[in-house]
Amino acid sequence: MLRRVVLVALGAGVLGAAAVAALNLYVVVRASAQTGDVARVPHAQAAIVLGAGVHPSGWMSRMLRDRETLAQGARVPGENSPEAPSRDAW
Repeated sequence: MLRRVVLVALGAGVLGAAAVAALNLYVVVRASAQTGDVARVPHAQAAIVLGAGVHPSGWMSRMLRDRETLAQGARVPGENSPEAPSRDAW
């Protein structure tokens, strides 16, 4: 009976490890098709920036400021795109 429990636990561990490895491989393969060129990123109405926030004083965190600067650089001149909100809006 103990041998069966050990074999089932070992099998579950191997199966779990294989699932994690397969998911990691999937992420690596899918991410390799992504681009680092900001100009080639598809247009979106909004973006979620994890880890970025606004301080209680109203100033943007460093990460949010970096993301906002990057987004400003990605805008194509002449396009009808809204300007970034002023610091007063924060």
